[in-house]
Amino acid sequence: MKTTTVVQMNKRVGVAYLLWLLLGTVGGHRFYLGRIGTAMMMLGYSLIGWAMTRVGVGWLLLGAVWLVWVIDAFLIPSMARRAVTEIRTASTIKSKEGDCQ
Repeated sequence: MKTTTVVQMNKRVGVAYLLWLLLGTVGGHRFYLGRIGTAMMMLGYSLIGWAMTRVGVGWLLLGAVWLVWVIDAFLIPSMARRAVTEIRTASTIKSKEGDCQ
């Protein structure tokens, strides 16, 4: 069972890095890893930032999003581990609830 978890985690990390590369500035990797709140924040800041670039203020928002995007390159493995742990915990709770009934 341990090897399955490691394989699933490696798969998650690989997919997360691909999403980070392709959709990172709009939070694609964070949606995938279950970090919905911060993913929505990145998406919103990106959209508002691009809309406000004509005024000049948008570049500040985009700069913040790009900074988080770079930092996320280092955080993806820990976010993936946490996602796997949350999935494992949820499945354990469901199986215990099924035993009680």
